[in-house]
Amino acid sequence: MNVIQKKRVTWSTLWAFGRIDLAGTLAALMLLAMLMVACGAMNRTATESAVCRNNHRRLMAAWIAHAQENGQLLRPTLGATGLVSEWGRGWMDWSIRADNTNVASILTPDFKPYIGGEPSVFRCPSDRFLSLQQKALGWQYRVRTYSVNGRFNNSSDHIQYSTLSDLTMPSATFVFAEQHPEGIDDGAFDVFFDLTDRRRNRGVCERPASFHDRSATFGFADGHVELHRWVGAKIVKPVEPVIGTGDAYGVFRVEIYGDGDPDVLWVLNRSIQP
Repeated sequence: MNVIQKKRVTWSTLWAFGRIDLAGTLAALMLLAMLMVACGAMNRTATESAVCRNNHRRLMAAWIAHAQENGQLLRPTLGATGLVSEWGRGWMDWSIRADNTNVASILTPDFKPYIGGEPSVFRCPSDRFLSLQQKALGWQYRVRTYSVNGRFNNSSDHIQYSTLSDLTMPSATFVFAEQHPEGIDDGAFDVFFDLTDRRRNRGVCERPASFHDRSATFGFADGHVELHRWVGAKIVKPVEPVIGTGDAYGVFRVEIYGDGDPDVLWVLNRSIQP
């Protein structure tokens, strides 16, 4: 009897799956699951960033082709009313305005043929920010993420480029910018300068986005695209979709002066030619 009991103890000691073993196995499985989730998130981020860059390439190709086929004339950033974009219509904000989801109205008649009538090129897939009111209606996203440099054929401003021939440094002048969701509004990305001294009192009126790991995508007038990472303290800001803050449309208007900030200076130095 004692021999049998001893054998049972020995068998149990050698082969049983104890609580310590179970805990270790579960910990390993949890770590593996976390790594898989992290890898999946990284892959999704990389994929969305690639789609965003491709959108900019298509928009730049369309913008250049339109100008080349229309006597070098650049499509106006804003129309005569100052509120309707001439390259992609619709006012984006945190309200339940139809513009936010209207994929038909975003396509302007002149620009539509150059992008194959695909409204998806106007939006970064990482831009899924919505207000509580918009989520309550079941919205998935707003239809536009990008804006055009307000220096291009916008009659409301002093420093303007109206034709392709005006651009002596197209590789250093951005056209399309990925914009922060809080202030995207009318489709024009605005910067401001002291016209008596463009090195002083200058800044951005609207904030670029930082969807891609503190980075934003820009399309330049020569057709190339850059993903620029922000390193300073003024550009990157969490998205806070709150109705009733800002102007009548519930958007934020900002004035971010350079004051030596590398990010603001990067935007300013590429919004106009030296």
